[in-house]
Formats: sequence, C-alpha cells, structure tokens
Amino acid sequence: MKQRGRRISKLLIDARNVTGTISAMERIDFSVIVAKAVFGEDGSRIMKVAIAGNEPLVDPARFAETVAVNRGAQAEVTLDLDEALKWLDM
Repeated sequence: MKQRGRRISKLLIDARNVTGTISAMERIDFSVIVAKAVFGEDGSRIMKVAIAGNEPLVDPARFAETVAVNRGAQAEVTLDLDEALKWLDM
C-alpha cells in the first residue's frame, strides 16, 4: 500500500502586490492550471483555492473564476484578502 502524506486542502494566492495586465487567453490558461491542481489522482476534488488581487489583474467580471469553476474547481477570486480567508474558512 502506498503511503500518502498530508494533502493541502486550502490554498490562498495573495496577488495583491502583482502589477500589470493579462490577456483573456492568459486568464483562461491560469484558470485551467488552477482547476487541474485541485483534483487528486483519483479525480476527487481535494483543494479549495482563493485568490486575492487588485484590478486590472483581477477583472471585475471574475472571468478567471468562472473558467475554473466551470471546470469543477472550488475557486474564489476577490479584491479583499479578508474575504478570501473567510471563503477558505481560515
């Protein structure tokens, strides 16, 4: 039997100090990466992800969040770090 270590069940990405803009395609690519990261080898969802950032990196329509959620991820994108922590139950 393969020994499994502890898994990360919650991930907070604090991008509030990240500046610049990203294209719609880059938002999709990032969202797909996040969505893939939340699933275990057996296909079960193992992690919740919250991202806190500022506009324009976080777009007002939360397009990246929608893409990740549509792929089955438990994801939240927000401008407020406290909101992200609350969503993660931290």
